[in-house]
Amino acid sequence: MTPLNTVVGGKASTRAPHVIVSGLRYAHEVGPLDFARILHPKGGTGQVAFGGPVATRKIDAKGHAVMTWTNKRWSPHALATRSTVDIAGARFITMATYRYHERGQPKPKKSEANIVGIGSSWVDLDSYKEEAWRDVPPSVIREVILNSCEDLGLPAPTLINFSGRGHLVVWQYQAQAWALIAPRWKAVQKTLHEKFLFLGSDRSGKSPTKWFRLPGSKNERSGQQVGMVWPPVLADMQRTTFDCLAAAVLPHARQTKAERLAAKAELVAKRLAARKPRAGLHGAKLGGRSYWETISTDPERLFALRFGTGPIPDGEGRNTWILMLAYAASWRMPAKDLPGYIRDQAARCGLEEHEAIAKTVTVVQHAGEAAQRIKKVWIDRRGPVPVERKVDPRYRPSPAYFVEELDIKPREMKRADLRMLVDEARRKANAKERVTKSRRAAGVGSRDVSQDTRREVGRVALEMRDEGLKNREVLEVFGIEQRYLDTCLRDARVVADIGSTAKPAKARKVSPVPAPVVEPETCDVIESPALADAPEGTHEVLRGTRESGDQSVDVLVADSAAAYSAVVTMVGTSLHRGRTPAESPPARRAFSCPAPVPADMEACA
Repeated sequence: MTPLNTVVGGKASTRAPHVIVSGLRYAHEVGPLDFARILHPKGGTGQVAFGGPVATRKIDAKGHAVMTWTNKRWSPHALATRSTVDIAGARFITMATYRYHERGQPKPKKSEANIVGIGSSWVDLDSYKEEAWRDVPPSVIREVILNSCEDLGLPAPTLINFSGRGHLVVWQYQAQAWALIAPRWKAVQKTLHEKFLFLGSDRSGKSPTKWFRLPGSKNERSGQQVGMVWPPVLADMQRTTFDCLAAAVLPHARQTKAERLAAKAELVAKRLAARKPRAGLHGAKLGGRSYWETISTDPERLFALRFGTGPIPDGEGRNTWILMLAYAASWRMPAKDLPGYIRDQAARCGLEEHEAIAKTVTVVQHAGEAAQRIKKVWIDRRGPVPVERKVDPRYRPSPAYFVEELDIKPREMKRADLRMLVDEARRKANAKERVTKSRRAAGVGSRDVSQDTRREVGRVALEMRDEGLKNREVLEVFGIEQRYLDTCLRDARVVADIGSTAKPAKARKVSPVPAPVVEPETCDVIESPALADAPEGTHEVLRGTRESGDQSVDVLVADSAAAYSAVVTMVGTSLHRGRTPAESPPARRAFSCPAPVPADMEACA
């Protein structure tokens, strides 16, 4: 079903302009123009940009139609009041508004420098890239988004737009002047992006100049239609204020301008005070071309580590890679050679040539302006007073920007041996490696080698001293000083002590042996010549006896010279204070026989 206000063939609906959005009830009825009016209501400043690829009559070498990018601009006032708004062919819209241009003049570039106002904050969630959410239905993803907003203490989003594969979550408020809220707005976007990383938040989606799909268009990658999916009823849409959203998202309170300047001055003073003066030049300083040559080497190493010779698989950042390569190449090669280089890199990045050119058109344009020595005005707001400066128009991304966009992990920095696109920890490790290499080149040996040499000299010196040589003679043999010999002897003695120290044996665990079960009703009478001579009422206890082959006992524990058979050995108590077991009180109680002993009984078991 085509919404009533959807523009088809450049003709708009004949309904009254003020009724178009308010007359709709459900989210699935929202069309491209409705979506634009919701995002940019009447009262905003600047112009909204609409864009999309449009086929021309030209045919390339492969027989494909050459594509061009349509770029139409409409003000929020015109979107809200005009019944005829030509956005035919537009598939994308910008959240920010750009400065006006007069009729016949070129449209201002879709860059951050030309942004006038903005009335939304958002996160672009590509949950299909996350393994845990890849097979989860979109309806469940939307429920997770709303629950996460509630758990994080964030205001409820104004709307959620399904882009065919991911979701665009938008918090809308009254349009704000970009120059006044730009730093805080970027901080809010960065924090929102970090909070929704578990749902695949796209880092490139937090840019204020990002294009987003219009409802009613079709995602060419998934084949699904784009549409607004939440809230189901448009009357349930809730808007917030930028201050409320920033207070809920940002972890710190807002500082005044005086506090920010004082904190910055204090930080600069601490850094200057901690800096130690250095005499002379330490290390080579990179110039303009050598700097970008060095930076260009790292993406090539990282590309070889991740993808080999290519191409880049779908979903691994093809557009980001072609942009990063173009950024670095625009500074190290002539502007006339840059388009050819981008076409050569398109196949490696898994893109068609026209796609690569479309993604890097502004890079090529800025490189051409730099070749013509055209300067752009940049306002430096870092000091207390803004200062206008004329700078090179080419993009100048920092190494940290490359690291963030290419999502370079610390382990990749080490494996690919990166030099510029590294974090602080890897930068320190690289500095240590450079110092070590320079020391080796200067003839300074390794500490391990020095330690091995000292231990060997000390070992030989100990042997020489055992043979009777004096310290003076040892010093003459090696040609060293007494202090160094003392160190060698100390190390050698430590090593010798370590080698001679035996490892203590572990105590064996002995499991307790259960006592044998004795049945009282069976009492055998054993005839033994040795027991015949024993005094009446005594009990002989044999402990530690061993049975030999001839059934004789080697050890007797009853202080008797007689040899007993092992068969009659009975385990009893040990000797106490030189007394026999029979003389001990427990033994007297246990083994005393008050009754007359029968004649055929020699012992009582």
